Amino acid sequence: MCGASRNGEVRMPVRILSTTQPDFARRFATLRHYGGDATAAVDTQARQIVEAVRQRGDRALVDFTRRYDRVTLRPAQLRVSAEEIHDAIRAVSPGALRALRLAARRIAAFHGVRCRAVGAIATRRACNSASR
Repeated sequence: MCGASRNGEVRMPVRILSTTQPDFARRFATLRHYGGDATAAVDTQARQIVEAVRQRGDRALVDFTRRYDRVTLRPAQLRVSAEEIHDAIRAVSPGALRALRLAARRIAAFHGVRCRAVGAIATRRACNSASR
């Protein structure tokens, strides 16, 4: 279940899908069904989210987090400190970190991302970190 722990950390469940699971085929088919031919709908939804964040800022982020992630946050919980980021990076094995960076590069390439500063939505620093 999503929610805050006693120390205020927000925990989100992660569902793992493995080819060794007896119901893998059914679960994978369900995931593929959600992807389907929904590219135009996803693009439209993404544009609406970005516009809402431009208009309403952190309040929109909080609302979308509650809606899509089923996690209730306060605007003050949205900021992740540099120390928290560095601690998280140090907690990940070097192999996993390489895999995450490779995945980020592949995702960016797949979507043809062209980074440019867009106010609070994207910054050159955020774009550069995805390519490391």
